[in-house]
Amino acid sequence: MPIEKELIIDSLSDGQGFLDLGGCELTNEDIIWIVQFLKDNAYVVKSINLCANDITDQSIVTICSIDGLTTIDLRENKITEMGMAILASIPLIKLNISGNPIGDSGIIMLSKNKTILELEATGCNISSEGALAVLQNSTIKSLNLSENNISGYGLKNIVTNNILEKLKLSYAHIDALGAQYLGENHSLRVLDLTANYIGDIGSLALSKHQTLEELDVTQNNISDEGVKEFIHNKTLKSLILLDNKVTNGGLLDLLKNSFLVFINLHGNPINEDSFLLEMKNSCFYTSSDRVFTRDQEYVEKLQKGTIKPVVFTPLSVTQYHEKRKVEAFDMGIMNNIEFLQFFFRTADPQIKEQVGVIFATSYEQFKKQKTQQESTRPSPN
Repeated sequence: MPIEKELIIDSLSDGQGFLDLGGCELTNEDIIWIVQFLKDNAYVVKSINLCANDITDQSIVTICSIDGLTTIDLRENKITEMGMAILASIPLIKLNISGNPIGDSGIIMLSKNKTILELEATGCNISSEGALAVLQNSTIKSLNLSENNISGYGLKNIVTNNILEKLKLSYAHIDALGAQYLGENHSLRVLDLTANYIGDIGSLALSKHQTLEELDVTQNNISDEGVKEFIHNKTLKSLILLDNKVTNGGLLDLLKNSFLVFINLHGNPINEDSFLLEMKNSCFYTSSDRVFTRDQEYVEKLQKGTIKPVVFTPLSVTQYHEKRKVEAFDMGIMNNIEFLQFFFRTADPQIKEQVGVIFATSYEQFKKQKTQQESTRPSPN
């Protein structure tokens, strides 16, 4: 037995019902012992992390016998479609099955689950067939199918899906056809299409989306032609275009959209020297990392010398996505310069002290920190 009882006891000691057993080299035999120990001692477990172990389908029945379990992380194990057949009937809320060879048959079985809200299934050998099935699920609101061979055709059913709000499809072989299907969807708020090949045609299709608030089309061979129609989009607040082919002309078009508040063009052929002259009469702040943001008060403070500009550290695309502080954000709950603070990727203590920067690793953490900050704020007399 490679795990001690104390590890289980310590993990559950805070009373939150989260059991963290990730990377413990657990086998099927270990799972049997652990679940029996939990039952014998009447432990309440709502969420369990079993990622990076040596678990197979044999353990799924045992794991699912834990009463009240709603969240399971099974990343990087040896689960196949047999395990998915069992999980399909369990009342789960969140499931991470990334890095397991479940294939199309596995995701098709799992798509029949009627309670799941968040599903992570990256690198699971899923093709267009599996994507078509899971996009017909009537409960999933957040879905990650990155690093699978989805293709454009695999997104056909996104057109009629009115439940899904967040979709990640990086490195999923999505082409212009897939982007056109996505453009006809009416529920998505967050979409990540990093490292696909939608091109200008796909980008133009996405510019017509009527509910998207955050769009990441990093590395998609998009030029000025592909961004010109974003001028008319009234819902998009954040647009990330890292490593594409957008020039000063495309950026000027984007800046005409008064609804956009964050644009990241790092890795595009922007001539900053010539563009800075244009920026003097703009309410956008720019940096050497080709990040542009709209906040008149912040720009005025920079001009008066009240605060110092933040220097962004240039990062490669891979490093950027690994170190990015924010995975999701809601501009509706932020005001004034808070949204700018939220995007800072380098922690300058002096700036942090002057403008009260909130650093977060996720949207959830940001909301928690912001709530704590507001609860400790002195009440006005």
